[in-house]
Amino acid sequence: MYDVSVTCNPYANISGHMGNDRFFPPMPEEEYNRCGEFNARQVIEGFRKRSQKPTDIIVDWGCGNLRIGRVLSKECKQYTGVDISPIVLDAAKAKASEYSLVNVSFILASEFDKENYCDLAICFQVVQHNPYNEQINIIQKIKKALKPGGWACIHLPKLENKPDYKNYETCMCFTRSQALELGGYFSKCELDENLLLEGWLDYYMWVQKED
Repeated sequence: MYDVSVTCNPYANISGHMGNDRFFPPMPEEEYNRCGEFNARQVIEGFRKRSQKPTDIIVDWGCGNLRIGRVLSKECKQYTGVDISPIVLDAAKAKASEYSLVNVSFILASEFDKENYCDLAICFQVVQHNPYNEQINIIQKIKKALKPGGWACIHLPKLENKPDYKNYETCMCFTRSQALELGGYFSKCELDENLLLEGWLDYYMWVQKED
């Protein structure tokens, strides 16, 4: 067990208008879509490097307003967005309608308990906003949701490359050993370093459920 200063998830009781700036610095919708597509392509390419299985079902844990899901939903038969906040899920549903996404469904994180369900799961910009016990709960739920042999890509901010990005009360950054500790809940863990956005070099923890 490692120390975490985060005491509560700031997205749990979010209120008010749900715009893109709740998740990233303010940017035009077109640019927001481009960065989501960039991350989605990283995920799909990372999955294809590790597996030739189809991505029939993708779970996006912490889907937000579908920054990445707008693209990922086109890579599968069924996309399931999961989030801690009903307001965030309402924003996701609005975006799904705006972009005419028909193969999507949404569920509150507290109600998600699927087992052997998905081929691929992603979890971007989520774990770091939670206290330790909830971090482990997220990891365990993702593991349970994966089909045997399925893979998950879990984003973790990288402490070593961000000396000015502090672990304060709403966000944590991870050392390599902390990331590997989380990866130890799975049968296989591969820790990549990738650009989330330009200048944001973070861990992408690729983990597999036993086949």
